[in-house]
Amino acid sequence: CHKCRSRRLKCDREVPSCGRCIKSGHECSYPTSRQAFRGKRKHVRDLETQLSSSSSSCLPRDNPMEVVPTREPRLIRYSLPTDAIRTGLFERLPPRQLIEDLATIYFDRVHHAAPILHRQRFFVSLHMPTQLQVPTCLQYIVMALGAASSEIHRHLCIPFYQRARAYAASDETQESRDASFTLAHAQFWLLAADFEAEHKFFSKAATSLCRGIRVAQILHLYKVDEVSDPEVSQDWLELEEKRRTWWALFCADRFIRTLLPASEEAYQNGSTEKSTFLSDDLQNENTYSSFAGRVLTAHIFHRTVMHTSQNCPEVIYDFLTDPYWDEHRKIDNDLASTLVLLPESLRLSAGFRCQNAVLVNIMMQTAIICLHRAALWRMQSQPVPDYLMRLSQARLLPAAEEVLNVLKIVSDLHKALQNPLINFAAYVAASVFLEDAHSDSGHSRSNLEFLLRVMVAIGKNNPVTGSLATQLADEMKQCGIESAVLEKV
Repeated sequence: CHKCRSRRLKCDREVPSCGRCIKSGHECSYPTSRQAFRGKRKHVRDLETQLSSSSSSCLPRDNPMEVVPTREPRLIRYSLPTDAIRTGLFERLPPRQLIEDLATIYFDRVHHAAPILHRQRFFVSLHMPTQLQVPTCLQYIVMALGAASSEIHRHLCIPFYQRARAYAASDETQESRDASFTLAHAQFWLLAADFEAEHKFFSKAATSLCRGIRVAQILHLYKVDEVSDPEVSQDWLELEEKRRTWWALFCADRFIRTLLPASEEAYQNGSTEKSTFLSDDLQNENTYSSFAGRVLTAHIFHRTVMHTSQNCPEVIYDFLTDPYWDEHRKIDNDLASTLVLLPESLRLSAGFRCQNAVLVNIMMQTAIICLHRAALWRMQSQPVPDYLMRLSQARLLPAAEEVLNVLKIVSDLHKALQNPLINFAAYVAASVFLEDAHSDSGHSRSNLEFLLRVMVAIGKNNPVTGSLATQLADEMKQCGIESAVLEKV
């Protein structure tokens, strides 16, 4: 029916009204006849004329009888990365099978890091007319992320990323003011930032993320759950996609007033599921989704980083009245209670294959390390009770061992360490083992060598991991720790 086609949903074609229109209360109507062929549109004829003129200009003029070998269309061969490096705005898309294969790899291996795209809707749009498909820049960045996660197609990730950026730039130069301010473009800039961070393009990643946040603000994604006209029917899936995009961008969570994302099952199946706000007491809910747990972890980790980034004040407060230690206790209690009250889907006993569960548990332990390391550093310039120093020192090693244990039970370390945050956590845990190994601890030295061995192996194809492995090896050499693994760095 017309309504399902405009919303890009599957229609059951029941007459006189389909099931979706009956459920939503919309008027249902079907096309009365096939659309007549009206000939080629003007811009298609212009493109054909331009193509024929450019082809004729490529023929050599000194010998008109010489036969010029026909070149294969660009992007048909994939044996060499140079076949797809040049970025144009009128080249053919890759073969449909390759697009679907790379999109499948993306949803299987990468989607968990930013679950903002609806799998079924994305694949359905690939088979629709060009004007109804998702923007080309979003298609290419999905293919680039999928190619980066595949040994076979990895050589295509940079060319596809370059094409995605070129199409996004083209959208921004269009006369239509709203051409580059759509939900899909906010999603593109977020995924582009993820790709750039994985490939050590950190300056580009920061600017891409800021652009995505700005587009999301222009679209008012933070207001999707404000009270609006009750007579205006809104598709729950569209609202959930906006929520997920906003939370994945995750700007200034203290200003967010929109519902946390629902579970992945509800999102993919299109079934409405009630969620809650971040400001609500999540620790007592114990029912939030795995993606919402990821948001909560990012919120607490952000609080930890902001707290531990404070410089020592010029005026030394008394320990009992210093606001620093009051905030320290609050964050420490929040970390402990969140870990204890994690929902079953985020506990490693049941969800060790869930990438959100891996990230939540690792980053919570990393936040504990950062919090107590900063406390120990502050204790050097401020008199505090001795038991507090011993308490903070005793929290470091168990947290580092928890990070190591999570990494050991992960089924695919290559997949997990694609996330720069997991790389950072592994490096922080290794630095704790390094401090303990310096005091002749054989167990910590063994753990340190294990982490370095893993980081060196994965660093061959992951520039972020390789850079941190090199830095860790240099610190081990400075501490006088010898290991056979150092020769492989």
